[in-house]
Amino acid sequence: MKSKAFVVFIGIIGVIFSMKVDYVHAEDTSQFYYSTWISGIYIRKEDKSTGYVQNQQARFTRRKGDGIPVYCVETGVEVLSDELYDANTDVDNKVLAKITGFTPEQINKVKLIAYYGYGYNGQYDDKWYAATQVLIWRTVYPNMDIYYTDKFKGEKIENLVAEEKQIMDLVNNHLLDFDFEPIDELTINDEITLTDKNNVLQNYDVESTDNIEVQKEDNSLIIKAKEVGDAKIKFTRKPNRFGYLPVLYTNANSQDLIMAGDFDVVERSIDLTVKEEEIPDEPEEPEEPKEVITVEVPNTYQDENNLVFSSSIISIILGNIFIN
Repeated sequence: MKSKAFVVFIGIIGVIFSMKVDYVHAEDTSQFYYSTWISGIYIRKEDKSTGYVQNQQARFTRRKGDGIPVYCVETGVEVLSDELYDANTDVDNKVLAKITGFTPEQINKVKLIAYYGYGYNGQYDDKWYAATQVLIWRTVYPNMDIYYTDKFKGEKIENLVAEEKQIMDLVNNHLLDFDFEPIDELTINDEITLTDKNNVLQNYDVESTDNIEVQKEDNSLIIKAKEVGDAKIKFTRKPNRFGYLPVLYTNANSQDLIMAGDFDVVERSIDLTVKEEEIPDEPEEPEEPKEVITVEVPNTYQDENNLVFSSSIISIILGNIFIN
């Protein structure tokens, strides 16, 4: 019996990742075989904590009957061409994590590597298959040193750097959310333009809008507030490559394998509030200047010895009398 540890296929993540709760596990008649060697590409896998070392030349693994390429997700386990496999499809990442022992994040990344790797945008040169396979191994065995050599059991070299970078740039870009200037409120009839700094908006379609009018131009949104109330813009990102879901093939005696397929639809949204236009209060009229009339009148008072006359000022302001 082999030790169990493996990976999955292709999919997607995002802010809202379309997660499934059930999966299909069925006996299959599928069988697999090692196909052609890939010229000039050699790989070494080392686990320094255990002393494990495996040297190999890159080669394709394919499904019998239709020749669809698949990827190995274990190390040190052979593909036995006479074994029948169980097929796990329509599978949620959390479920696969329980099956494989990997994390949902590892599984999701492997799905995306398979999707954006060999065959994506017509990249069918053999080197793209080798780069995809190595990136999958590195994802599920992060503590293992996996690299290219100049020959079988040769010296470590830099190889397929550009190919690996292109695949991982696509994967990492896929995982990015929008980055707009923060805004959560608009006034009725306002029109604003938001530009996505992460440049991923161009990969999404505007699915629906509430209380606002939206026009998408590349990585920008032109938004016009139409109705007062809560507003929402819903976006979707849909796969356009395979037309079928990925499959994880498992067998207790043979190498577990992954066949790439479409990722789940990604959904994102923006929430806003549209408010009424504020009408400013009318300014108060300035007070008219008040007329002050000052008169001098005699004021008398008497002490114990004398009757004294003095003067006081009486100021009359709009009918009020103030005596100083």
